[in-house]
Amino acid sequence: MRFSRLITSGLLCIGLIACYFWFERCLLQSGNLGKAQGRPLFTFSEEDVTGITLEGSTTVVLEKKDNLWRISEPVQTAADQTEAGRLVSALVELRARETLNEPGDLSQFGLCEPALSLYICTRAGDHVLFVGSDSPTSSFSYVRVDGRREVNLISAREKTGLDRDLMNLRDRRLISLEPQEIQRVSITRGAMILEFLEDRDGLWRCTGDDIRRLDQEIIKGFLRQACGATARAYPVVPPELGNHDVSIALHSAGVSQTLGLWVRSGEKGTVYASSELQGLPVQADGSLLDAIPGGIEQVLDRSVVELKGREVTGITLSGQKDLDIRKQGNRWFSGTRRLDCASSMHTFLDCLAGIQYADRYLALPEDTGDAQHIGIFCGDSFPVFDITLYSKYYMTVGKKVYRISEEDMQAFRVSLEMLLNDMR
Repeated sequence: MRFSRLITSGLLCIGLIACYFWFERCLLQSGNLGKAQGRPLFTFSEEDVTGITLEGSTTVVLEKKDNLWRISEPVQTAADQTEAGRLVSALVELRARETLNEPGDLSQFGLCEPALSLYICTRAGDHVLFVGSDSPTSSFSYVRVDGRREVNLISAREKTGLDRDLMNLRDRRLISLEPQEIQRVSITRGAMILEFLEDRDGLWRCTGDDIRRLDQEIIKGFLRQACGATARAYPVVPPELGNHDVSIALHSAGVSQTLGLWVRSGEKGTVYASSELQGLPVQADGSLLDAIPGGIEQVLDRSVVELKGREVTGITLSGQKDLDIRKQGNRWFSGTRRLDCASSMHTFLDCLAGIQYADRYLALPEDTGDAQHIGIFCGDSFPVFDITLYSKYYMTVGKKVYRISEEDMQAFRVSLEMLLNDMR
């Protein structure tokens, strides 16, 4: 009994779908279907368009001045140049997928009271496009150009490109600078003040501190987050917020912009933000707070060796195990014996470059145990890095003493053992 009901339900669904397609086809045929399938609805170019008014659930007026798009209604603000350009492109590229030359009653197409009307100003004249309802299968939408008798069908994707609102079209950026343009940044968070400066080599350093290295990826990631921050919502009535909880000043050559943030307890995941671009406070994504360094310790480069940009040409081991291997061309040799260790060597060097210290000491603790010495050569006769491993979590690089996390030390010892196994 259940099986027969399933079959009946399936047949009914298939029949309903077939009716939809049949109805749409009959509707098109009854309107004396035009032959000019895919022809442009308009002949103006993108450069010709000087203004667009969208009337739908709300009205948005776009105006182009000095080659830049601005919104003049319902608020006066800068437009998102990319989104405005996409709207113009959508109008220029609009195609009549089908044409009803004798449409009859326009109400059946939703064109007596259009859901969306676009008033387009061009250098040569004005145009009006009415967007009606979707076709029965929702594959197309009905549109009509004011002054023309026929009704055209455009694809559902094309309709989506036309249906823009204020939130889509306004410039929601909080910062207009690009991350690569920024040369100096200062962060004020309560009593904490951090200031970073990009040096001539393109490396970020703490202002007034040339000794401690900073993690470049953390700084760059923070700048990408700050420059990519956008308004998520615009409060109708701006709340009373007081002084900023966090202030970020970004400086490039001749341009400075400030981003102020307020953290509201009880509104998880949301912060309020202000900037020169937005003026009044707006709501922003709370994830921006996670990218802001909470102190100098959070941005320090904790790597114990820096292999980036260096080609390792030799490794020596002494102490618990003795070994001397050198690179000749793309091959590794121990004396005259060629070694098949390319994969394990790559893993070993990756682990070495990825080690980060948990703490630094002035001297080795007493319980460090036996030592294994590792020399890393990069084309010179003397090792670039003179490393000593100890039985616990301690490592020295030259005269610097580090405590390494258990996880990093274990991974490095395993990679060293794999390398030694490949050399036997």
